[in-house]
Formats: sequence, structure tokens, C-alpha cells
Amino acid sequence: MKRALLAAVVPCLVVLAGCSSAPVQYYTLTAPAQSPSIGGTVQTAPTAAAREPLYVEVLPVGLPEMLDRAQMVVRQGDAGVTVLDRQRWASPLSDELRAALSTQLAAQLGAADAAGLPRQAGVPVWRVKVEVRRIDAWPGRQLQLDTDWSANLTSDPARRLICSSRVTLESPADYPGLAATHQTAVRHLAQQIANAIQNRTC
Repeated sequence: MKRALLAAVVPCLVVLAGCSSAPVQYYTLTAPAQSPSIGGTVQTAPTAAAREPLYVEVLPVGLPEMLDRAQMVVRQGDAGVTVLDRQRWASPLSDELRAALSTQLAAQLGAADAAGLPRQAGVPVWRVKVEVRRIDAWPGRQLQLDTDWSANLTSDPARRLICSSRVTLESPADYPGLAATHQTAVRHLAQQIANAIQNRTC
């Protein structure tokens, strides 16, 4: 009887030990500095932007409460969602978005990222505020990022843009690929914002 009980318990303990030791995977939305540009084209800021000092400041990014967490949230079918405890962002998603957008916009506008830096008096600052309306991630299907955003030049209050953006991309089924698709979506969004700032229109 004792041997039979032991034989039943040991496999259960092995399974539990295996589950408890499964590693947590962490991802970031900030792409490598030398990552390829979207579509194989190089985005460059206007010559004037490169010559004149300019700052860009991305304000805290607004997110639906369900999404503003470290765990990755994915769709299941058309009505279900799953919070993935073992697939996580390196920091809460709003912080990841702000850092990635700041990096991308500074590079594309030829500007300095104003976050945490002392500012030279008289240097214009483009202040960007992003509200994420939805991030729908279907592994193996697609990723959709919907945002409303505004950008204003602090030295000229009349220069204010109020715009909306939608980015839709095909997504692989694996989680590292899905995280990379999030990165690409953020690059697309930053590119749209940078183009609007450069052209002064949405």
C-alpha cells in the first residue's frame, strides 16, 4: 500500500517541480540602436532639425488599466483575453512605451530626449502626449495598436497637432516574435508622429 501511494505521489511532485521552475521571459519595447529601419528605407530628419537644437519630451503614456502591467496580455478568439504571467515586459507597459517612443522620436527628429536632462534656455521642445486606446495582440494572427496623440511646440502654442493613429501588423504565434511585433508597431507609431511634426500636419 505504501509503495503504491509513493508511486502515485512521486510523478505529481515531479510535475509540480517542473512547473515551478519554468523561467519567466522578459521583453522590452526599446529596439536596438542600430536596428533596421521600417520597410528598408532610412528615415532622416530635415537638415534644419539637425542644425538647430531641439528637444522632444514624451509625457507619461495613457493605457487601459487591463494593459498597464508587466505581464503580456493577449487575445483568445474574439472575446477572451489571457494575462501571461511568464511572458513579461521589463517594466510596466506604459513605461516601456514611453521609453521606446522617446528613443525613436529623438532619433527620427534629430532631437535630444528631454527626459531627465537639464534644458538649454530658449531651445524649443516638442511635447508629445499619447493615449493608447487598444492593443489587441492575437498570437499567430495580428497586432493592432490604436492611439490618440497630441504634439505641441512649447515655444509656439499655436503649433499644436491632435491626431489619431492605427497600426496593424501580422504577428507570429511565438511570444518572442509577438514581442518583436510590438516593437515594430511602436516604431511605426513613432514614425507617424515624427512625420506629422516635420510636416506640421497629421
